Amino acid sequence: MNIVRTLDGGFLTLASDLASLLTRAASDAASKQSDACARLDGRLIPSVSRVAHTRLAVHCHTISYGSSSGEPSYNAVLEITMPCGENSLLWMPWLPHQAKPVRFPGQFHHLNFGKFVLMPRRTKCYGIEYHFSNQSHPLETNTPPEIEGLYRETNAIFGLTPETGPNMCLENDYDCGRHGQAEHADLDKQSGDLKDVFCWVTGPARREAIFRVRKAKKGPENEALRRYCSRDVKGQESRELFSLMLPAGLYVMQGKTFQERYSHDFPQLHEKLFRRILRVAPTLFENDGFPTKVPLTDKGASQTTLVQASWLKENKDLVTQVVLKGKFSKSKGTEKADAEAFEEWCQERTSYTLRQFRPCSEVASIKKRKLSDV
Repeated sequence: MNIVRTLDGGFLTLASDLASLLTRAASDAASKQSDACARLDGRLIPSVSRVAHTRLAVHCHTISYGSSSGEPSYNAVLEITMPCGENSLLWMPWLPHQAKPVRFPGQFHHLNFGKFVLMPRRTKCYGIEYHFSNQSHPLETNTPPEIEGLYRETNAIFGLTPETGPNMCLENDYDCGRHGQAEHADLDKQSGDLKDVFCWVTGPARREAIFRVRKAKKGPENEALRRYCSRDVKGQESRELFSLMLPAGLYVMQGKTFQERYSHDFPQLHEKLFRRILRVAPTLFENDGFPTKVPLTDKGASQTTLVQASWLKENKDLVTQVVLKGKFSKSKGTEKADAEAFEEWCQERTSYTLRQFRPCSEVASIKKRKLSDV
């Protein structure tokens, strides 16, 4: 990543003006190239939700990199330095020349924790078979050209080659606010020499991303991680570092030890509103086909709330009318705010996570079980 100019944003706080920093960097990029991101409105820029750690440095860079046309491309990059000082979280907006993949959601898959649990999102895997939860993720036959383009853009921005850059893509499709991803670190036995994780995100939905110090098993590793924790107002140790609302764009967890030291998650959106709707939906939508008796999956996992969430989104206009009548409101006067929250809950989001992986066959400790295996 070739940095042309850097703006110092001080330390990350709730008052951090990320919009001003990114807008200035974007304007600088646009002055050098018309194809750069000239304008960024508020919903296209990350915003700070919470900050627990008091000394996380913030910088905003104008960067340049070579493109297929031979002319340099320019972009604005937000950088938040993690507590260890060796790893960073990066975010940058899409550029006009970068082709976004067409959204064709994958399937719901199971996790195996002794019994099967349905993942609250749809997934697809390209390039290298992905092993997780003692199972191997089904590999798509072909990689769409737009995803191949994301590999090339990633390599160009970060000075990588097809041999040293990412070679697999995990697509996560979030259809609505009910879909999310629990706390985790991308520590995989298949990881290659490149430990950076590149996530290209599309869709109108802004989702909260929470970053924490990773929770390890008791022992020396856990004690080593504790030095990166924050302290709350009472002096109590906290693993949470910060939380951002992330829009579409490219975010990168950069650094060899990022995944060893930190975890992240994407919580479900407006979950309290969703639960209020579910309490009365069977009665209000009894004659509209609202699903109440949903069978288990073929592996015995519950899928009721995912099916019900899909119905609510598919019948968005009907549900919105009822929301505006205050049928799901906790108190009078909140109908409009609830309708806006439901509109946000219905928005889609897809992430294309690029990583460098070794094939399952090269990792002796991986058991070769398929997702279809019980």
